[in-house]
This record gives sequence, C-alpha cells and structure tokens, in this order.
Amino acid sequence: MTREQLESAANDVFYLAQEMFAFYAWKSRVEPRLGDLPTPLHATLVRNAVIEAQLMFYRKLNEFFRPANARFPDDLKSELFGYRSTGGFMVETEISELHKRVAHPTTREATHGKVAYEIYNMSYVALEHTIPFLKHLSQHFYTPDSEASRSMIAGTAVLRKIWDELIGPEKNGHGVLLKGESNRETKTT
Repeated sequence: MTREQLESAANDVFYLAQEMFAFYAWKSRVEPRLGDLPTPLHATLVRNAVIEAQLMFYRKLNEFFRPANARFPDDLKSELFGYRSTGGFMVETEISELHKRVAHPTTREATHGKVAYEIYNMSYVALEHTIPFLKHLSQHFYTPDSEASRSMIAGTAVLRKIWDELIGPEKNGHGVLLKGESNRETKTT
C-alpha cells in the first residue's frame, strides 16, 4: 500500500472506533426526540439496525487487531501501521456467535434461543485496544505535531469524551483509564 492509501485506511479505522457509540447515540440523542410515531415498529426497526450495525463494527475492529492471514491479503490490519497484532479483544466464542447470529442468517436463534450482548462491556474492551493504537498513529505513523497527528489526538479526545458521557459521573467520577492512557489532570469543585 502507498502512504496515501495507508492514511486513508487510518481514517477507516477511526470510523470503526467512532461507530462503537452508535447505540449510545441512538438511545441518548435520537430516540428521545422521536415523539409520537404512528407505530412503535418504526423505532424498533431503526433500533435493531443500530444494534446489529454496532455489533458488526465490533467484529470488524476486532478483526483489525488480529494477525494477518495470507488467505486474505487485502484485509486491513494493525500491523500495516507498524503496530503489533494484539490478537483482538473478542474471544472465539463471541466471534462465532456474532458470525452466526448477526453476520449470516442461520438457525442459531431458532435452535438455541436469543442472546443478549453487553454493549457497554464490549465498548470498554474495544476502547482498551483502540486508544493505544490511535495514540500510536499520532506519535509514530504521522509526524508528531503534524496536522494529521493533531487531528488524530483531537479525534481520540472526542471518543474519550463520549465514553465518559456514556458511563456517566456516577460510574466515573474521575475517569476510567484505559490501557495506554496516562493519568490526566482532573479538577474537582
């Protein structure tokens, strides 16, 4: 890949990271503003689509952090950016369930019943992998203090802000640090 293509691909990875908050945005910002609908089905259709899309974004982001597979040479992997493969953040059973229940039509639900997905926990684990990668991009992939580096740092700060908003002050009085983050100065009043 050329440098220009890799930079475009870095934006694709950031897009995957920001989509980890799709359901939260739906639940906290969009759904409350819907008002009266002719039928609750309208909201249910969109809610289900948002949930399934977010689950697919987890799957994609997890795949990004797994080792390259020679059978799929065009897969986007963290190693392309000089960042070691972490093996992903999902266990094989979670990957298999998403594959069977969300990515493909199967008989899994009919034969084994419905399952619940812990969006909060999945977001946390995904961020534990993603924040250090984004930091790597800003410090090692892009020229430090370049416009691209500053943009990545600013984008990461926005993700962090949304995360703090998601978990709320009752759960996060001073911020939950994710792997790869250093303590940040906090002020209490």
